[in-house]
Amino acid sequence: MAACMLGMGRADQRLLRDRAVEAVLNEQLMPGLSADLDELQQEAVSAMVQQGVPLGHIRCEHRLHLRYLGSDTALVVEFKGLRQMTEAFDQAHRQRFGFYSRNKALIVEAMQVEAIGMADKTQLAADPHKAKPALQPCAHHSVVMNGRRRDIPFYRRDDLSPGDRLTGPAVITEVTGTIVLEPEIGRASCRERV
Repeated sequence: MAACMLGMGRADQRLLRDRAVEAVLNEQLMPGLSADLDELQQEAVSAMVQQGVPLGHIRCEHRLHLRYLGSDTALVVEFKGLRQMTEAFDQAHRQRFGFYSRNKALIVEAMQVEAIGMADKTQLAADPHKAKPALQPCAHHSVVMNGRRRDIPFYRRDDLSPGDRLTGPAVITEVTGTIVLEPEIGRASCRERV
């Protein structure tokens, strides 16, 4: 299991931008919502680019937090046309509470943009026809595991590829953390890197 955690650092990055609205959802409100969501998207994309995500790898999702007038429970729907959002809210409300009401006004409590910095999956796929060199540790260190001192191989996570197999005890290092394969783990492998 520990070796399969290699992909965690390769997961998509996510960043949220929210803004309170507190207005009745109707056709007159739609242009203002759209403009404000575009503004939030620019903020989110700019922040994502500053974190080093290439612009071409960023996609955004626009959502509204809707609730019935007089209710305090908002449900999240994707920002689309007025009819589509009303139907999505009705369906979500029916699933959660067992009913919906077309007679009550819908309130836009808040809007939200989620910027998603997509990991480059092309770098993660193993080429089955390419011969791989034998996996070599970057260092060996004396470590106490299970009350016993051992000479443990250390590997850099960036040097590992899908299909690589490690036998514990071993340590995998990366900038954001360390993964320890204890002796009891035995053989571990990673099928994919997310």
